[in-house]
Amino acid sequence: MSTFSNEEQAVYAFESEMPGKVKGRIPMMQLLLPEAETLVKIQWRQFVRLDVTLDTAIHPEHSESTPFRTLTEDISAS
Repeated sequence: MSTFSNEEQAVYAFESEMPGKVKGRIPMMQLLLPEAETLVKIQWRQFVRLDVTLDTAIHPEHSESTPFRTLTEDISAS
C-alpha cells in the first residue's frame, strides 16, 4: 500500500506496482499510479469520529436564546 498527499494536504492510499528503479544522485523507485477512482482518501484525526445518535441539551453561554434539546448525528472533538 502506498500513500501520497496533494496540494490541499489530503492523503490518499493506493495499491501499486513498482516496474523499476531510477538511478541518479538520489536513487528513486518508479510507481504506477492507478486509476483515480481506485484511490482511497485517508483522514488523519487526533480524535475519532463517532456515528452515534445522542440526546443533547444546548444552553447558550450568554443567554441570548432559550435552551433547547436536540439529537446529535455525527460527533468529533476538534
